[in-house]
Amino acid sequence: MRLYDIGTHTERVSLEHAVFKGLSENGSLYMPESIPQLPPSFFEEIDQMSFSDLSFEVAKALIGDDIPENALRNIIEDAIDFPAPLVSLDEDCGVLELFHGPSLAFKDFGARFMARVMSYFLKKRGGHLHILVATSGDTGGAVAAGFYGTPNIRVSILYPSGKVSPLQEKQLTTWGKNITALEIKGSFDDCQALVKQAFTDPDLAHLPLSSANSINIARLIPQTFYYFEAFRQVPRERRERVVFSVPSGNFGNLTAGLIAKRMGLPAKFIAATNANRVVPDYLERAEFRPRPSIATLSNAMDVGNPSNFSRMLELYGSTWNIGGRGFWSVRGNFDPARVAAQLNHLRFYIMRGDFDPARRLTQLNHLRFHIMRGDFDATRAGRPAQSPLVRKKTMPFSPAIELSRNQRREAFWSVRGDFDPARVAAQLNHLGFQVMHGDSDPVRAGRRSSTTLGQGGERCSTWNMMREDVQGASFTDEETIQGIQKYFDKYHYTFDPHGAIGMLAWEKLRNEGEYGIILETAHPAKFLETMESALGRKVEIPRQLQAVADREKVSIVMEAGYEGFKGYLLKMGASEEIR
Repeated sequence: MRLYDIGTHTERVSLEHAVFKGLSENGSLYMPESIPQLPPSFFEEIDQMSFSDLSFEVAKALIGDDIPENALRNIIEDAIDFPAPLVSLDEDCGVLELFHGPSLAFKDFGARFMARVMSYFLKKRGGHLHILVATSGDTGGAVAAGFYGTPNIRVSILYPSGKVSPLQEKQLTTWGKNITALEIKGSFDDCQALVKQAFTDPDLAHLPLSSANSINIARLIPQTFYYFEAFRQVPRERRERVVFSVPSGNFGNLTAGLIAKRMGLPAKFIAATNANRVVPDYLERAEFRPRPSIATLSNAMDVGNPSNFSRMLELYGSTWNIGGRGFWSVRGNFDPARVAAQLNHLRFYIMRGDFDPARRLTQLNHLRFHIMRGDFDATRAGRPAQSPLVRKKTMPFSPAIELSRNQRREAFWSVRGDFDPARVAAQLNHLGFQVMHGDSDPVRAGRRSSTTLGQGGERCSTWNMMREDVQGASFTDEETIQGIQKYFDKYHYTFDPHGAIGMLAWEKLRNEGEYGIILETAHPAKFLETMESALGRKVEIPRQLQAVADREKVSIVMEAGYEGFKGYLLKMGASEEIR
């Protein structure tokens, strides 16, 4: 399994490197160079597979020979030793219960798998490791449970003070041994920022730091498993139009589902959020605008700048320059946030020149990249950018016409340089545009490359392509409480605040003939006060939670500033001994 950094698309690393580093040298996330398609036989035989069997087949396809098959099977059987049942609500929908692991949250799948993969690689390479994890609720408890007692691995969990439920906090702060809880006076975004800054700090480069957040690719791999397990449990006659409604915060869970789709899972998705609705806003208006997180009852989704959104963009077109193969094109209204993600780290300028495919590499400095306007007008070429680009278009884009013009060696527009969304938005906003990459053959302009975008078809933008598979919806705390009450009365099913938002989103966006799968990501007892207030009755506490409820909380309270956190890491790094 080879992975690349999505910031520059230049760094290529192994799975082992990506697992231990978490982020690339420039602070970007890693993505697989290629996502394999599962063979038709996998889906033909899925009804006869156990959860462990199908998980192994999916993992083997993704990971390849980085982990030997016998070791990989042992990792999966040891890590995922609990079920993911699909509980039917009615003939059109069911609930995928992901809370049957030790910490009663879906994060158990990723944390336990990751702990065992790290342990496998650590035995090979030797040494020790310090795991940093930021949590808005469930991640920290799952990571603590997954890594507790793991030899040569220390874990530091950063959580926002006063912004997790009491039982969640007990799951973070009562472990001891190799688990340390850092209570940060700030938001989850502050916690996440501290972790990210630590990974790019040259003063900490000598420390063996890694991450267990969903920024780490090892967290996403096992999360793909239960999408296939859910599909296996859907009645065969309903499998053609499956929709997963995914409660979403940092969007690792939804990204895992989209990876499963790339592997062949026939499904669509709903991004269900609380008041932190930056991704539903993007899906609605093509504007991605991170903002400070808002505290809600569904606290695990209180994320204002979801890290995995950049991975979602990669899955829908931003892998255009991998290997310099082929080309891709995009047409649509210019959106600075979308194009910034696609063109980030390229130097930017607008130039005029005679188009000659043979001389293209010289003209464009070997970037294998150019942007051609859809309404080519040689008489306007060469004027200041503001002048030709804001005028009303006069001619549609046509590959044949462009070829004729290029043969006549007429002028064209191309761009590269330090990308300034505000400046380019003023020039190109609301104008149709074409982006082409690779072999600059105008005859092929507008076709898709099978290596980067998969199936052929009509040209469309990253935003439009994502919207073909993903819809978004968000709900207030008041609506969440009403949903918990409504679905308990209607189905006699107890949704936690996150699952209730998933169900609300499914009801809002469902279409005739679809089968909805709502991901119930945490046990409702983890939100005891909210649940008992909403339902007006006592909620039974599972034995796992009851066991930690009476334990003493132990945490290190810390300001949200980086220097204090850096000092803590340096102090911990001074001693290799893991408690």
